[in-house]
Amino acid sequence: LDSTYQTLQQNGDFTKQLYLAIQNMTGSTADAQITSQAAVDAVYPYLETSMSYYIPTVLAAYIPLGGLIFYLIPRAIAKKAGAQVTRVPAFGDFKLPPKFGRWSLAVLLVAWIGQMAGWRNFDFVLTIAFAFFGSIYFVLGMAFMEWWLRRQIKSGAARAVIIIVIALIFWQFNIYIFIGIFEQLAKIRQRAAQNKG
Repeated sequence: LDSTYQTLQQNGDFTKQLYLAIQNMTGSTADAQITSQAAVDAVYPYLETSMSYYIPTVLAAYIPLGGLIFYLIPRAIAKKAGAQVTRVPAFGDFKLPPKFGRWSLAVLLVAWIGQMAGWRNFDFVLTIAFAFFGSIYFVLGMAFMEWWLRRQIKSGAARAVIIIVIALIFWQFNIYIFIGIFEQLAKIRQRAAQNKG
């Protein structure tokens, strides 16, 4: 972050343009005659927030999803080449380790307590932890929805469309995250399989 501040100071004209762009995007009144140092002081908080808050959050969400993608793609290539690969369960059967729910909620609880208590940087810890676990539970929630729809609708394409539409409509409510948490704790699919057996 210190090097970013110095870079802004060393590139005064660029910093001024960046300041004007930020002011326009946020709808704030821009000072066209602003000095280079004033522009640095105005721009730096935005960059500091982005670098220390948004970037780690995006990376925390990307890690589990990226890991899944970079497992499935090489596996598909190896399978196409004729190599022996382990069986991947159907998406609707995707599940997490039994104790994952307790441990993830424990981490989120500690992060929340730290934020409420004003512990240093725990606002970032809570956001990053929620992004990490949230992305995992988001996938689990979609898997549960696929499992539930599979019992009602035979067409895989139709199920995929319904899952995507629900995600888009209820995106801001994190509906799949809560469904995933509920499924991890209640284990509805496991109970249904036991009752069926």
